[in-house]
Amino acid sequence: MNKRALLLLVSVLPFSAFLAQAETVGEALAKCSETKNSLQRLVCYDRVEKQVNRLSGTQAGIPVAIPSNTPTVASERRREVPVSQAPAPKGEQFGLEHTEKLADSFTGTINKITKTARGNLILTFNDGSVWQQTTSTELKLKEDETVMIQRGMMGAFYMKKEGHNKRMKVKRVK
Repeated sequence: MNKRALLLLVSVLPFSAFLAQAETVGEALAKCSETKNSLQRLVCYDRVEKQVNRLSGTQAGIPVAIPSNTPTVASERRREVPVSQAPAPKGEQFGLEHTEKLADSFTGTINKITKTARGNLILTFNDGSVWQQTTSTELKLKEDETVMIQRGMMGAFYMKKEGHNKRMKVKRVK
């Protein structure tokens, strides 16, 4: 373990001199990008980022010069997604969300039952939503039967028939 720490220290020391000599963040990034070894280049970028954070946190009055020719970060390239004015009803979006808190359960009537090549069920409901079985648990389901899908932990969804204790793990496909 000590050998690894010493090796990392020896490999990082020459690159810390680049940062000490750099006048702007852009120059420091340019010097880091010239490094051939990807691990050393990553360590160099991390050091630049830490110095920028330190300067912006303790000495907020000092401007940090970043030239316009530096590559943009992925977070800067994200486009704003327009939010629709009229929100969709909660039942239509059940199972598709990842950030919003919507309904905890969904009750629907099965319109169509098909199987995948591996034998998992694909269920189409009367509202147009499509759910697929993800575990080997079997429920005897029929078309025009009403089932309930409930939210589980860690983003899981479980389908069960009313009056039965057995449930099947599913995911929303459409």
